[in-house]
Amino acid sequence: MDALRILFVLFLISIEAIAQKDNSLMFKITGNGLSSPSYLYGTIHFACERDIDLRILKEILPSCSRTVLEITNTEKLIQFKNLEKFVNPSNKAISEYLSPAEILKLEDAYNEYAYESVDFSQVKNLGPDFFVKAIYYYPKTKCITSSVEQMIKNLSIGARLPVFGIESFSEHFEIDSFHYDDEAVRGRFVALIKSLDKIDSLKEAGKILYDETSKLYSNGDIEKLYELVVSEMDSVEVYNTLVKRNKTWLPRMVKIMSKKTTLFAFGAAHFGGETGIINLLRSEGFKVEAYYGKKRNRN
Repeated sequence: MDALRILFVLFLISIEAIAQKDNSLMFKITGNGLSSPSYLYGTIHFACERDIDLRILKEILPSCSRTVLEITNTEKLIQFKNLEKFVNPSNKAISEYLSPAEILKLEDAYNEYAYESVDFSQVKNLGPDFFVKAIYYYPKTKCITSSVEQMIKNLSIGARLPVFGIESFSEHFEIDSFHYDDEAVRGRFVALIKSLDKIDSLKEAGKILYDETSKLYSNGDIEKLYELVVSEMDSVEVYNTLVKRNKTWLPRMVKIMSKKTTLFAFGAAHFGGETGIINLLRSEGFKVEAYYGKKRNRN
């Protein structure tokens, strides 16, 4: 799998989910000695706000004592100096990898296609992964876009709930850094520059896939999302991005929800498969069931 394909898979896994008979992104956790239920909600990192429906969260938040996201430092994700050691561990300038003509080519593509409003001069040394995501995954769109995680954080703050992270900022970015060395950074830059020669067709293909995954997510069709994403991953990717983290999060979740009712909001990819969060919780004796809101669940 080439570098661009790997990066796109890493984006897609944020919306993968476990197959269920009924479509749902919200799950209720009970049993195994819990004095009150907790909730698990599947997120997507980037979408048109018009496609994001958080009404069910507004229903359950008043019963919660805290919200737990993957990480709490959402703001740091756009503080590029803080990201530099993660996305470009070699700490070398872009001129170490690209010629002046290639840098200009990248700058032109960034200015034309990237959703980011930050000037190229401020981000040019962040490494290839940043530019792939900025140009291909987070495109300029006609709709108002947002992060579900950030929207949930804002709702939680508005409800006066403390917001925590299930993992630290450094733990989160170690996911992508395990394969990084100087040769890998160079290879990613080469693939990125070559891709710019066919950027229109790649962006069109990406748009089609983005539209499809957004539609499936909006419909809560997590079975098809799971099938789509897993088919593009190899065993190493599955382990590093999902299995390893799920097993690390599980005891933390158990400890947290044993004390207070909690809303957990993670990338829905972490729900699926035999070693997904839902199955891991069930293996510990918890009851995990799709939740559609008080009115529908009573029917």
